[in-house]
Amino acid sequence: MTDFELLFFAAVAVFFGYKLWSVLGKTNGEESSRATEAAIFAEKQKIAIAAREDAKEKILDFAKEAEAEEEDLPEDLRGDVASIQSIDSSFTLAKFSEGAARVFEKVVEEFSAGKLKMLKGFLSSDVYGGFEEVVEERKNQGVKLHTTIISMEEPEIMDIELRGNICQIMVKFVSEQINFIKNKAGEIIDGSKSHIEHVTDVWTFERNLKSKEPSWIIVGTQEA
Repeated sequence: MTDFELLFFAAVAVFFGYKLWSVLGKTNGEESSRATEAAIFAEKQKIAIAAREDAKEKILDFAKEAEAEEEDLPEDLRGDVASIQSIDSSFTLAKFSEGAARVFEKVVEEFSAGKLKMLKGFLSSDVYGGFEEVVEERKNQGVKLHTTIISMEEPEIMDIELRGNICQIMVKFVSEQINFIKNKAGEIIDGSKSHIEHVTDVWTFERNLKSKEPSWIIVGTQEA
């Protein structure tokens, strides 16, 4: 052992000896206060240890989830997903699909209601402009579209394209919807409240994988 190491461990021993003496070695009437402080310190240690264990469990769960997902990935998508994860290690196709499904439902509902301002954070300027034209046309005609999503299948990843840090993912959504249009008088002039349509949409999501902004933007929509 080197002289430096001996000095280091000696200093550590002196420090902990002093701390022990400061808590246990004095009898000046402050024992109760020191005991309370010691109890608080011990409780904080317990909380810190529990938090570390919880963090470990979450990391293990995430690793297991990613491993299970990799096994379920179609062969033609594994290379693309690996390329994405080389840039953004937090990416998983399962979480992306879950988020895309939620965004699909929100966009369909808000677009139907004509609440475009709610959608600005989800749409590219081109897609937003196209939606805006449709909503304005409805207003000019004095009609309102009503859409209710009854059910939706699990989104299908059709294609993944990576150009540098820019990633585009094409997703197919198959849903059952009720769609009808009312005029100014509140009369249904198209569709039905009882007719369920089987609707297939293909949307393209885009994101700069290096960006701190986690949101994927819809850059293309089409009805299949």
